[in-house]
Amino acid sequence: MRMPRKLSPRLQARLEHQSGLQALNKDNLPLAAVFRLRRAVELAPCAKYHANLAVALERVAVDVETDPARRQELLERAVVESLAALRIRPDFLDVMANLTLILERLGRVQEALFYAALVTSLSPQSAEAAWARAGLLVRQQEWIEAAYWYAQARRLKPALTTAVNNEVSCLTNCARDAEALYLLYESLRRDPQDALTWVNLGCIHRRLGRNRMALECYDRAIEMQFGTATAYWGRSLCLLALGQMQEGWEDYEWGLKTGDRKPPRPFTHPRWEGQPLDGKVLLVWMEQGLGDHLVWASLLRDLYLEISEISGSRIVVECEHRLVPLFQRSFRVIDFVPQSDPPQPCTTNPDIAYQIPAGALPRLLRPDYKRYHRTGGYLDPDPLRVAEWNSRLDTIGTGPRVGICWRSLRYQGIRAIDCMRLSQWGPILSVPGITWINLQPGWRQDELAEVGELFDANLHTWSDLDLVQNIDEQAALIPNLDLVVSAFTVTAQLAGALDVPCWVLAHKGNQSWWSLGTDYCPWHPSLRFFYCEALEPWEIAIGELAREIAKKFPERFPKPQPVVVET
Repeated sequence: MRMPRKLSPRLQARLEHQSGLQALNKDNLPLAAVFRLRRAVELAPCAKYHANLAVALERVAVDVETDPARRQELLERAVVESLAALRIRPDFLDVMANLTLILERLGRVQEALFYAALVTSLSPQSAEAAWARAGLLVRQQEWIEAAYWYAQARRLKPALTTAVNNEVSCLTNCARDAEALYLLYESLRRDPQDALTWVNLGCIHRRLGRNRMALECYDRAIEMQFGTATAYWGRSLCLLALGQMQEGWEDYEWGLKTGDRKPPRPFTHPRWEGQPLDGKVLLVWMEQGLGDHLVWASLLRDLYLEISEISGSRIVVECEHRLVPLFQRSFRVIDFVPQSDPPQPCTTNPDIAYQIPAGALPRLLRPDYKRYHRTGGYLDPDPLRVAEWNSRLDTIGTGPRVGICWRSLRYQGIRAIDCMRLSQWGPILSVPGITWINLQPGWRQDELAEVGELFDANLHTWSDLDLVQNIDEQAALIPNLDLVVSAFTVTAQLAGALDVPCWVLAHKGNQSWWSLGTDYCPWHPSLRFFYCEALEPWEIAIGELAREIAKKFPERFPKPQPVVVET
């Protein structure tokens, strides 16, 4: 009787590989596929087997998303198998492309970019490769290079219409609005019914201060019933910038759905809409950034007069932890708790009847200009610390005290548009006789050294003053200043809340909604804006502000001496 012939390892590996592909692609059993494909690799290693084992491991990792440690382990093993495939076949493009995605999921973006660059160089006609490389560059906030690769993807595959809007997003993040506008109008020429393009066009017009044009774009998108939340949110900012407050604050609610009004809080109490509290407690939770918290705080006295003085109800406010000491001193009849995750236990008090996000208060309390007369200096700094800072400032000079802040602490991406380099402030810092005070959170030594060399300006800085974390101490310093000059930052909002004169350098469009259709800031009347018009360089507004400082402090200039002619 003839014995059955034993299969060669190569043939066994082929059969295991086929079984693994069957389990992976047809039976949707990635774990079984891993077992079969690993067996194929052990019997007869080849690039294709390693590559498919990497794919199977990645699929299993998707199934265990709830177990981060196990997911990490599987993805790391998928990287090992992918690299093994590339050692056998260095030009295996599919493996490089998949390895790029795996590394991105592991957060190893720089390594992913390396392989994405290899794929685009070896396959320059692949729109998918260009698209993947652009997405990785976006994660690194490399906006200009990302825009280039989205443009390549669009050129290689014209049907890839989303590439246009992604490219526009990158261009606007690096302030190349003119190019973005050209792309959007070209896109609308080909397809005037593309609602997302209308939304993006509205966003750019609004950023450039063209609020009426932006409003028309958002309305077109809303008519098409696409991207409704984003369109309504942009529409609300346009309406507020045009002074149409009642409708603007109504639409402002859409920001909760778009994620622009964050962080969302997990409170389940009913929403307060102005109804009587009957001695119960109202929970107000601050939203968005630190500067927004300062603005919303201007509403708290109005709120107290509205509900607490009459009914005896209490107000609890959840806010950024750095603001709690300053707020508690300023609004003694209100309780403040720091924001945290999970929320502080007192926010679950059974006496709390209602909750409301702070950004919803203007709709109820300030629907028109008449209700803004009480704004101004509503924050109370520590009087002992104010006196201490006055004594310290007396030791550094007798000239007018002017504090400066030239950029946001976070100045990447879209925020960079409203920020400047300190070296651009030459006309301002060259005004003689001024005692300059550094109010810049996160200042860098190289910035100060450069200014000292270029303009011979001494910017007084205190190493014991933490301008990032200690807002209460900063609030004690600012009232001792004759003027604050700032970009549109938290520092400007803090000066306004303290009713200290503050001159603000800002782009006309990007922050225009804060002015509510006026030529000043109703929230903080002590703020005066020096606007940089759309697509203009900062130097024009900086020069104007410098001239105004010279006028404000004329005594700092030496008076011309009369000429005596000897006879």
